[in-house]
Amino acid sequence: MIRFKYCFALFSFIFSASAFSADVWSDFVEITEVKGIYHGGLLITTNPMPSPCSGFRFFIGENLVTADGAQLIDGLVMMAMTTDRNISVLYDDSTGSCYARQLKVQK
Repeated sequence: MIRFKYCFALFSFIFSASAFSADVWSDFVEITEVKGIYHGGLLITTNPMPSPCSGFRFFIGENLVTADGAQLIDGLVMMAMTTDRNISVLYDDSTGSCYARQLKVQK
């Protein structure tokens, strides 16, 4: 019975680990468009966009983004756009939705 519990715990861990997102950093890219979403999130389009993304989605509640975090990202994006700086985005590339959670601005 004890072996069964250990085997069950091991298999549960292995299968749950595959459910985690595969976050990767994009190259530094130029922002071409920013859309504010009704729930407080942002949709950022860049040139170029990594495949298969149509935009980086900073949505509250997705990929660890909080309301405070979304406001911080919004400020960084506006600063990057007004000063013509490039950004790099940490996003989940396991789906075409490209939910993002971190952003870097390059001088």
